Amino acid sequence: HIPEADEIKNSKEPEKLSKAFISAWGMNDSEEEVLTGTKLTLPLIASAYRLIEKYHYDSTEEFNIPITAFHGLDDYRVSLDDINAWETVTKAEFKLFTMAGVHGFILKDQSQERLISLLNKEIKECIENTAQ
Repeated sequence: HIPEADEIKNSKEPEKLSKAFISAWGMNDSEEEVLTGTKLTLPLIASAYRLIEKYHYDSTEEFNIPITAFHGLDDYRVSLDDINAWETVTKAEFKLFTMAGVHGFILKDQSQERLISLLNKEIKECIENTAQ
């Protein structure tokens, strides 16, 4: 399973926590660089969880920034309806790309190549639109 917010914040065992993420992502934890990289991201994940916990959504506040969302078709954690709900948050453009795979669809055997291609395209468009 992917560790929940409380598990991450309260864990005193970064290696065990990293291995749980690696396992949930379907990766091999015997690769030292994967384990090292995952350990390095744990503080960022914990910070993101803390930020999310403190945030209070105000529906009267205007959000006029385009949103591009990506969703793994076999994601058991986040539903397609949850992703589509972002469209109601922004007054700007909303784009949704569905990808083969689960929550971690960025794996090579799922949609990594397509995701990288789409991200490159979206970033390029954003830069071009900003330059105008």
